[in-house]
Amino acid sequence: MNANQRVPWSSRTSKMVKNYLEKDKNNESTQNPQITVASTTKKTDTTMNEFETSALKQHPQHVSAVEANTIESTEINTDGSTPTRCVVPSLSFLCNEIPQKSQFMSQTVVIQNSIEDSHEELVNMIENNILQSADEKGLENITNNRSEDLIQNPRKNEAQDMHQETLHVTAEYYEHLHRTPERETVDFDSDDDVADPDYSDENETDEEQEKEAKGNSTRRRKANPLLWKKNVTKKKRYSGLEYKTDSGSRIMNSKSLKEPCGDNCKLLCKNRIPEERRLIIHSNFWSPSKTVDIRRQYIASIVTQMPIKRRREKTGERRGKRNFTHCYSLEIDGKKEIVCKTFFLNTLSISQQTVDTAVQKKKEGGIVTPDKRGKHQPVNKISEEVRQDVRNHISKFPTYESHYSREKTKKRYLGNHLNISRMYRLYVEECNERGFGSENIAKEWLYAEIFNYEYNYSFKSPDNDTCDLCDQLQLQIREAESLDSRKKLQADYDQHLADSTNRYKMKSEDKKKSKENLLQKRVVMIDLQKCLPTPELHNSQSFYSLKLWTYNLTIQDATHDNSFCMMWDEGVAGRGGNEVASCLIKWVEQNISDEVKEITIWSDNCPSQNRNILMVMSYFYILRMKPNVTVVNHKFLARGHTHLEADAVHSTIERERKKLPQFKIITPWDWQQMVRLCGTKKQFTVVDMEYSDFKEFKHLFEGSTAPYINKKKDAAGNDFLISLAVHLQVRRSNPGILYYKTNFSDDFAEVDFHRRAKPNDYTPLEIPLIREGPKPISAKKYSHLQKLLKWVPKRFHDYYKNLEYEKNEDDE
Repeated sequence: MNANQRVPWSSRTSKMVKNYLEKDKNNESTQNPQITVASTTKKTDTTMNEFETSALKQHPQHVSAVEANTIESTEINTDGSTPTRCVVPSLSFLCNEIPQKSQFMSQTVVIQNSIEDSHEELVNMIENNILQSADEKGLENITNNRSEDLIQNPRKNEAQDMHQETLHVTAEYYEHLHRTPERETVDFDSDDDVADPDYSDENETDEEQEKEAKGNSTRRRKANPLLWKKNVTKKKRYSGLEYKTDSGSRIMNSKSLKEPCGDNCKLLCKNRIPEERRLIIHSNFWSPSKTVDIRRQYIASIVTQMPIKRRREKTGERRGKRNFTHCYSLEIDGKKEIVCKTFFLNTLSISQQTVDTAVQKKKEGGIVTPDKRGKHQPVNKISEEVRQDVRNHISKFPTYESHYSREKTKKRYLGNHLNISRMYRLYVEECNERGFGSENIAKEWLYAEIFNYEYNYSFKSPDNDTCDLCDQLQLQIREAESLDSRKKLQADYDQHLADSTNRYKMKSEDKKKSKENLLQKRVVMIDLQKCLPTPELHNSQSFYSLKLWTYNLTIQDATHDNSFCMMWDEGVAGRGGNEVASCLIKWVEQNISDEVKEITIWSDNCPSQNRNILMVMSYFYILRMKPNVTVVNHKFLARGHTHLEADAVHSTIERERKKLPQFKIITPWDWQQMVRLCGTKKQFTVVDMEYSDFKEFKHLFEGSTAPYINKKKDAAGNDFLISLAVHLQVRRSNPGILYYKTNFSDDFAEVDFHRRAKPNDYTPLEIPLIREGPKPISAKKYSHLQKLLKWVPKRFHDYYKNLEYEKNEDDE
């Protein structure tokens, strides 16, 4: 083969040769390496460089193949020392076996001419010997699974014939072919055009639009045409990659380098331009970063029109119509080399029609007219002024944000008295008042489109109510008369938001610490769901009737991600502090093991349920009941910002109820069965609370015999208001003493609830029940339930007829 010709090498071979040359230059004692064929039956003491070893560790299935297809490079030292031997995988193995089975092809490059001239002869000799060795082996071990898109090597006896065969490589190979080994170490994940030479604004736009399509920045998901199947296929076709037709019946192969011109070419193109240079030109032309306009501009710059020098006389139908001819050239090292038409078209893998189109679009000055397909403005296009009027009208309506999920979403909420149709009618009225003609008023479909795809608004009330204090401060800020008052209100508002955010972070930190210490810490969130009506009827008369309420106190174990629904109905107990404390006690009895040392509770600020003296008494009872527990904490979220993990459980229950309308709710037991069906990853654990589970914790601090007393002063003599506390804590080391904070950044203050000074804990183990039997409901509710029995199956009538009710109640 011609010594000046270049062949594609894998990046591994390129790096090995480069390292070898650098070592040769440093030692200044290395002679030309002598290439011999390594043994294919026995592995000798050959060594691989660091890149070779790491690559084979990632692909151990190629180890045996490398041993059987290697070329040994022996380094002869002038000092007579033991020669150094290294292994270079044969070119046939690198170009056929590994690219077909691994991802090494994406790293394929060619040795550039940037290697020092002093080593050029050495590189050529290494290439020639590798090709000869690969040809002598006949490639017998690796031709079974050869891909047509990779280098084809029919068995030839001469290396020159093998090199002249058509070179087929994958599109991924072409994309990376022009990269030098030095550029392979650059981080191409960066969008910086300095770090990434292949950076383009077009790629950045695609990436941004893809993220925008997946985001939740508008009411409805935006369409991303770049991800449509048809457009993906079009982009592959324009990039020369393999693609399927629209019908899917045919697979079009990727653009590959075709045969050069024949031996009878008058310009001797294939002798003047090596195959390596053709590969580089082809890969650059079909780079995915290049558009159709860029490729047309390139073709127009290297193809020129020339007048016809001589014309054969023709008459009649055979008379010639062409007045010019094309002169084809390729740019080699900054110079244009004239080539024949066949060589030009086969190098770029294009048709004559592509050339004609590019030349026809060429204007004066050499600029090609851009492709205008799909870019014509429709005659009925709606003006931007009309769209802007719609946006201005939508922006006039006041919106509110969800304060519980403020950091998770940017959705804004409109009043529930509005909808798109009503807003559009207001828009039309405003346009008519301003004297707009019908052609300047948007249709309702356009109004809805702008609202849905440009705004992240919702009409329904937020799943989590907005904060009263936030709404109040925002209103005062808008109506402030002076700048000083506005600044003060804004500072109060910012402080309120900072406090709520800090508490959410503290809750997350508590969850994280408990997960790191599963045995000794437990973090739970408690919240009472809204009342569930029983029986659940939907006729018009039932809307005006009182129903039996079913209660659900959810205890979310954030440490183990378990949900517990403590359920009962108002015929069993109410929903006050005693009931919440009793549910917490039963959960502790069933789920707190002897290894747990610390329990932390997070809840909202409801005074009648969570933040009261009854809950404090239940903490003392937990320490008495569980000797292993040393600390019980109760922390409260900021008022108006009390979104808890238990709220997600309640949302799931309500959502699943809507999905199962065929599931009839007749008695409170049906609600329990309904909740058992909920849960996506884990089912909710339902605990049926009975009469005997509800304890009267007032027994611990009311009466002369009670062990504790409800004190209003702390140890320092300051007024103690539990409604202002943000953190409550009881400790086994000081039983009967409550530690509290009114600000998380302050130190604990103490309140001694002992009725008498006693050093030891004397909380009784037995606490009386709230009541021995059912809780009577009102006579009015009982009467309404009896009227609803006409829509209730008969087998459930006895349940409602036997309910206890206050017979002497004076109904209003």
